[in-house]
Amino acid sequence: MPDFVKNIGESAFSGCSSLTSLTLPSGLTTIGDDAFWGCYSLTSLTLPESLTTIGDFAFNWCESLTSLTLPSGLTTIGRSAFANCFSLTVLYIPKGTEDHFKKILPSEYHSMLRIQSNTQS
Repeated sequence: MPDFVKNIGESAFSGCSSLTSLTLPSGLTTIGDDAFWGCYSLTSLTLPESLTTIGDFAFNWCESLTSLTLPSGLTTIGRSAFANCFSLTVLYIPKGTEDHFKKILPSEYHSMLRIQSNTQS
């Protein structure tokens, strides 16, 4: 994906069931509603530090995703952004951001939060 992309629109990758890995561009700020809905095979996703917003149901049914590193500048996580991500067990967050993420994530995700070590990417 080109570096000039700033926003991923609503349903942009919805139903791309063969998508397995994606590194999002460094200037990306917004992932729209349902953007990756039904990307069943997605196992690896790299979110840029510039990301501020994840829309409603953005990763709904990304059932192969096991972990995700959330950037420190993330301010909005939409309703049910990670719904039906049955394999998702760990959300890595930067040191010192636990209180922030507990405010913007639904309580059912709080037990998944782990402080990112220097070796995680």
